[in-house]
Amino acid sequence: MRAVSVRVNTKTAKGAAGEGAHAHRTGRIPDYVDQSRMHQNSEPVPFTSPGDLSDLCLSRRQSRYDREAAEAPARQPGQTGAKYKPRKMAQNAAVSVAGIITFGTEAKAEIEALEPAEQDRRFKEAADKIADDLNTSLEGLVIHRDESSVHAHFQLAAYDKNGEPLSQTLDITRCSKLQDVGAEAYADLEITRGKKKAQRIAEGEDFSKTVHRSVRQLHQDLPEEIAAEQQKLGKAQERRETAERKAQQAEQARDAAGREAEQYRGELKELEQQKGTTQADLDAAQQKLADAEAARQKEQAAYDKLRKRADNAQKREQKAEERLAHLKEKDWSFPKPRKGTALVGDAPYIGKPETREVRFFRASEVNDWREKTLMQADESDKNARKADERAKKADKIVDELNRNTATIKRETPHSTALKAAQATVQERYGVIIERTPGLVRIPPNQEPDPSHKQKAAALYRAAKEQFPEGMIRFNVRDEATARTIIDYAEADDMLGRIQFADEAHETLHDRALIEYNERHTKPQKPEPEPQQEQPEHRPSWWDDEPDNDQGNSPGLG
Repeated sequence: MRAVSVRVNTKTAKGAAGEGAHAHRTGRIPDYVDQSRMHQNSEPVPFTSPGDLSDLCLSRRQSRYDREAAEAPARQPGQTGAKYKPRKMAQNAAVSVAGIITFGTEAKAEIEALEPAEQDRRFKEAADKIADDLNTSLEGLVIHRDESSVHAHFQLAAYDKNGEPLSQTLDITRCSKLQDVGAEAYADLEITRGKKKAQRIAEGEDFSKTVHRSVRQLHQDLPEEIAAEQQKLGKAQERRETAERKAQQAEQARDAAGREAEQYRGELKELEQQKGTTQADLDAAQQKLADAEAARQKEQAAYDKLRKRADNAQKREQKAEERLAHLKEKDWSFPKPRKGTALVGDAPYIGKPETREVRFFRASEVNDWREKTLMQADESDKNARKADERAKKADKIVDELNRNTATIKRETPHSTALKAAQATVQERYGVIIERTPGLVRIPPNQEPDPSHKQKAAALYRAAKEQFPEGMIRFNVRDEATARTIIDYAEADDMLGRIQFADEAHETLHDRALIEYNERHTKPQKPEPEPQQEQPEHRPSWWDDEPDNDQGNSPGLG
């Protein structure tokens, strides 16, 4: 299709810095970039830095305030309506409008045939027209020729010349109009804007093809789609070769039948010319001729049928080649990892808390990703394989989220992952941990990677404080961490209050508990054997004692 496409999106100062790094190929260079052609890139308009963009937007906002204040002098000094004069831009305020200009398959070949200087001129003309239509200024333009197709990245000031934010005016209607504005620079080449989504749906195009997919999703889907199309192309080629082979065999059979019919015609002619030819011989020859003609017509019909199959197979092969070429021409960039800010230690009562930057996965994004994958699984066998692969990746990430956790009850993997997404962050023993009322967790991908002793100490001590009563269930990655937790629990006389989700780790815990009980159980003392009763020893005079108390004892006077 001979079409040009314009896409725009507002960016904060941080986002504008990322766009500039991608445009200038600084930092990590994506794999889809041909570094041997990076010198062919050009920059007709230098990119304005994020700081200068913020100053420009702030200046335009202040100019709008001064203008409105002059138009309403009766209001209080320093105030226009309900808005005060801005002194600085907020961190989450948009300071730039990032845009990209791309082309369809047919238009791309014509644009790439132009001289680089002519390409730069047309890209700048299109970007200037877009900036004029939005009443703002062009603050950067870079043309990339080191990817699969030539395209341009541009940035505009996020506040127009009247001080109004473009984020409030860039709706669907305005963005649709920009397609027409950008196409004006290529009108002499008969390159127009692409079809509107509503028109594509009205013409019967599959709705799934009109749904915009992110660059991250397309980078994940593209290798699988190319492999599937290549497999379809191979099968189409095999079917075409089989059909052509059968058609050739049918053609040979048809020719043989034609030769046989011609032979019978000759024999019939000879029989008619011979004298004394009987009617029986003539009828037999005519029957042979009729049979031969019927056989020829049958072979002709078979040939026509196989020829039609061969033509259809060739058409399918051509469509598969066009689809494969279309997929290979697409241009995408890999996403950057998500980063966040974590609290180091306890938050102070006074002053700014100390924080550090960490990398993490959000469970909500994992679930969204998996739901989108499952929704596309019914489209075709290709999408089914893609959904299965994404589900495995999602399960792997969910399993990663469930590792190095401690809970007081048995949780499902997804409930644990959802709790991890709502946790507060703090640091213990040099390890970042996340805590919720029912979960203590060590998030993955920490830099530098803590040792197993650090992980065990942080997880065990935090879980002990978090859950002073009841059974604590640990889910750790490696055996060394599990052994260290068992040692800590044994030192605190808490072996009976812990358990492990992993069967091998729980076996270690059971063994340690048995050994602990054997060491601390006191042996019972054997009961003494009963002694035989000895006769009482009495003096010899005992039996001579009188039965009453009136007599004297022997030997006493």
